[in-house]
Amino acid sequence: MNQTLTRHSSTTGYAGHRPAGATVERAPRPAPRPVPARRRPSGRPVAARPAGVVCADGRRHAPVSRRPAPIGWGAAIVAGIALAIAVWSVVIGGAAATESTAAPISGTSVVHVRGGESLGELAQRVAPDRSTSAVVADIRELNHMSGSALTAGQPLLAPLYRN
Repeated sequence: MNQTLTRHSSTTGYAGHRPAGATVERAPRPAPRPVPARRRPSGRPVAARPAGVVCADGRRHAPVSRRPAPIGWGAAIVAGIALAIAVWSVVIGGAAATESTAAPISGTSVVHVRGGESLGELAQRVAPDRSTSAVVADIRELNHMSGSALTAGQPLLAPLYRN
């Protein structure tokens, strides 16, 4: 039988401990509350309908997913390969276009550096219709120059371009 708990104090414990062998009566758990039915503002319940779209002729179609269709690994690999080919063709095609647009050097001439003149100014004087940076690169290559230091009167080979 169930024993009722009483508050007591002892030398080994404190008030509120239950004696050995005593049981405690528990209150019964409440029953789960039923979920209320969905209702319209007018109070009428909402009828459950199958998912989908009803067409004018009364047929039902499957619901439309808002998520895009999943792309498989195969499609992702094919797209990656296509992207790699596109990048490779741009790099190779760009290098070929750069080589074909570079003006060919038809010969060289000797020029003397003027006082205070830089390589850029010399390039503009030698080939005013060409890109300054391209002519400077050609002058450095023809004269085996690593820097841009010039002295007045220094002779340099300058490129001659075909028109």
